[in-house]
Amino acid sequence: ILKNAAIYPGLMGKGFNSKYHSLQVEAKKDFSNGLNFLAAFTWGHAMAESSNNEFNDNIINDSVLAGNIVRRRYSNADFDFRRRFVVSGGYELPWGRGKVFGADWNAATNAILGGWQVNWIYTLSRGYPYTVWSSYGSYPDRVCDGNLPSSERNPNRWFDYTCFVPHKPTPVTLPDGTTRLTNINGNANPNIIVGPGINNLDLGIQKNFGVNRISEDARVQLRVETFNTLNHPNFVGPSQIFYTNPSGAQLGVARDSRDIQLALKILF
Repeated sequence: ILKNAAIYPGLMGKGFNSKYHSLQVEAKKDFSNGLNFLAAFTWGHAMAESSNNEFNDNIINDSVLAGNIVRRRYSNADFDFRRRFVVSGGYELPWGRGKVFGADWNAATNAILGGWQVNWIYTLSRGYPYTVWSSYGSYPDRVCDGNLPSSERNPNRWFDYTCFVPHKPTPVTLPDGTTRLTNINGNANPNIIVGPGINNLDLGIQKNFGVNRISEDARVQLRVETFNTLNHPNFVGPSQIFYTNPSGAQLGVARDSRDIQLALKILF
């Protein structure tokens, strides 16, 4: 029990427990025709009593007659990704000198059509978990799951906020006649609503030019790279937590839309 204690967003504590269990599968293959890929799948579950020093929502501050009592709730960690699949790879297009097609091209034709390569990274992942608070900043009572089916979720209603009922504190009259509220927090744990996942493709196209006048090993590389190539809307979640009201069930943060960049490199 901490008399006259207050919990600040920047609270740091030691002695917290955490655990992480996972199943990880990886497949890699390099083909002789310039094609290669790497695929990785992770199923995991991370739980912790603390996973964020700046906003430690596992620290529960409640009021008792002697002062304040601080408890730790063991819950899903902030970085609890249950499922994540990533596949990456590259392909040297089969035309140009030394390739299947265009082996006898002249220098001008090969400079334009030869030496092209495509690279990609595709990520498909479940989202981060988020906490639900009542409007006055305490944990509500959870009366049903709250996570909606994917067919019912949208940025304006990501979870069923009616599954979280504001907890009714217990008023206690102190000897001096003043009233104090105890039993402030309900039974809802931190990080129980799954946020939006990731569906993202990054694509790169590069062209290699030989520059023998500089050095036998020198080459110029032109790169065109696109991030979120399909311009898929990838929402993150609320700014920090959800609340038990219609506006508090909305998504407020999104990842970047499509981004394209060009680069010219000299390698020697």
